[in-house]
Order: sequence, then structure tokens, then C-alpha cells
Amino acid sequence: MEPLRKTLENRHHAIVREYAAVAIGRLRLPAGRPCLFKSMEDVSAEVRHATAIALAVYGDPAACPVLEKSLTDKQEAVRMTSSLAFDYLNDDENRALTLGDRFKADSRSQTSRAVGLLEINRLLNSHMPSNYKLPVTP
Repeated sequence: MEPLRKTLENRHHAIVREYAAVAIGRLRLPAGRPCLFKSMEDVSAEVRHATAIALAVYGDPAACPVLEKSLTDKQEAVRMTSSLAFDYLNDDENRALTLGDRFKADSRSQTSRAVGLLEINRLLNSHMPSNYKLPVTP
């Protein structure tokens, strides 16, 4: 975890910080959560965007206040991704459903959240090398 934390704090290379944030989210280590929270204040919008994805993948509702704060970010991509992640993490019932169940749900909000999860998956995969796709498992 320590090398990823140091990489996330490297102020010279935003793309490296993006990948580090996504990796921390995928690992779901307790020590990673504070790193991701801090990364939501990064100077790079791309890093904040990737971190919002990472927080959704990490799957801890404790990230909701941090994501809620990012709903007013000056960059639209960060606001959109933070909103998707916030909605996903803020609903215990939604996180407990399988992706298939989300599509079968007759509730409009659950269907909307399913689309949000697919978008988070797409965004996560866009932050990985083209030959390495990771599935999102809630």
C-alpha cells in the first residue's frame, strides 16, 4: 500500500496518480481510504475524476460526504462521476442487488442506479491499460 500512497502524492505526473487511485480502489485496503479521500482534493481534475471512480469501486459508504463535497467541483466530469458514485454508495439496498437484479427492478431509481453502475464500470475500464479490463463487483 505504501508505494501506491507515495505514487498518489506524486505531484509531477497526473496520469500516474489516476492509475494509483484506481488501483487503491480495487484493492479495498483500509489504509487506502484516507489516501483516496485526500486525493479528491488533487489539483488535477482527471485525478479527482479517477478517484471518484475508485471510491465507488472501493464500496465504502463512508466516502459519501467526500463525494457530496465534490458535487460542486468546477469540472463537470468530476461532478458527474462523484454524483454516480454518491448515488451508488448511498443506497444499501442498491449495493446488495446483483447487476441483473438492478435491470429487472421496476423502480425507476434502481434502473437509474444500474445505469450509473455501468457508467462507473466503463469509466473504471477507461482508466486501465487497453489490454487489461477489470470487472466491477459491488
